[in-house]
Amino acid sequence: MKKTIFFIILLFVAIPRVNTYAATNQYEYVFESYQINTEPFYENNKRGYTITRTGNQNYSKTVINSKINYTINGIINHKNNTIIYGYCVNDDTDTFYDVFYTVFDASGNIINDYTNDFNKQEEIIKFYTLGNDVFFYFNQASLDYEPITESFYVVKLDNQYGVDDYIKIEGVVESSDNDEYLIKFNFEHLGNYDLGVTKNLKIIDETYTIDLNNRSNFEDVKILVLNPVTLNNEVIYDSILIDYPGHYEIMINNATHTFDVEALIEGVIANSIVKEPIIVTYNKGQVFLNDDLYLSGTIIEEPGFYQLIVNGINDYQKIIEFTIKPEVNGIINNTVYKEPITLDFNGEGYLNNQFIESGFYVENEGEYLLKIKGVNGYLENYYFQIISEENQTSIMDIITKYDIYVLGTVVLIGIVILKKTKTK
Repeated sequence: MKKTIFFIILLFVAIPRVNTYAATNQYEYVFESYQINTEPFYENNKRGYTITRTGNQNYSKTVINSKINYTINGIINHKNNTIIYGYCVNDDTDTFYDVFYTVFDASGNIINDYTNDFNKQEEIIKFYTLGNDVFFYFNQASLDYEPITESFYVVKLDNQYGVDDYIKIEGVVESSDNDEYLIKFNFEHLGNYDLGVTKNLKIIDETYTIDLNNRSNFEDVKILVLNPVTLNNEVIYDSILIDYPGHYEIMINNATHTFDVEALIEGVIANSIVKEPIIVTYNKGQVFLNDDLYLSGTIIEEPGFYQLIVNGINDYQKIIEFTIKPEVNGIINNTVYKEPITLDFNGEGYLNNQFIESGFYVENEGEYLLKIKGVNGYLENYYFQIISEENQTSIMDIITKYDIYVLGTVVLIGIVILKKTKTK
């Protein structure tokens, strides 16, 4: 009885299809590196299909089930896998139309073969990819002899192409579209989209506005665009992740929001003084180091005063100043040495105003001034002295000489006193 009613309905009820090949159930899809062809395959009064892949990897596979008739509505590519979808008639369920999709890997192996009855009449209308995530929506109609669409479901798949979660929405979809962050649905043939579904299956409508959480500075801001909005006086039609540094103004539903997107700078702290070389990284923006264009990840090792400037949109600018001190080995400032020394340093070195290179050997007696010059007017001075052993006067020498002097004085005074005593 179910089969008889089914064929009667096929004669009198027109079900919308998304592809002009639906009448014959034959498809030809060309993707970036391969092509897919399908054609119906019949066996024991059941309709399956043969899928043929040509291109970077070739295979041909026939799918047939003794209890199911398949009808294909479309094909998409995801990560070099092929997803065929549509509706089926399953002898084991009570309704005429059930959703189906089948996922083939690049070798023709089936990753997931999914059919399900949601207790009414359903068919998958369209698949979407939002970044790495895969979604589809299917219509759900009444069980009357003249099926009337009442609602639709948006379904999210997991990493193995199984059903992860879904939501049910009342209404009849006339058109749909998607960008990287949002699936958009229209209940009219023309005009604005009525609602959108996000990656985490949240619904937004025309009253949507961005939430800045009482903040003004961000490393990035995601703008979900259901219908066109104005960003910095430019109309944008698709959702966007803003991560380029700058000052921004956006108008959504007659509400104006201003915010800044900050550059993400790592490897340096503002106003810091360090001795070690540093590596600065940044995510976006035009970056200059002391007026020269700076490439993220380039080592900075010369001593000096530095100013890192990040330029962005709408006169945005972020300035970070820091200092790198020279690494000097072999001497300590204001120190006297008895032996020759070797001067190791980075930067531009001058010894008593004579240019020297790192590793310079100093052995002559004398007083010395080592100047280390760096970037942007940086200058650091080190004073030291070298004296020979024979010219040194130790503390013990001074004490000994002092003791002899004191002893001599005492003896002299004693002699004088003795002389005066004898005279008397």
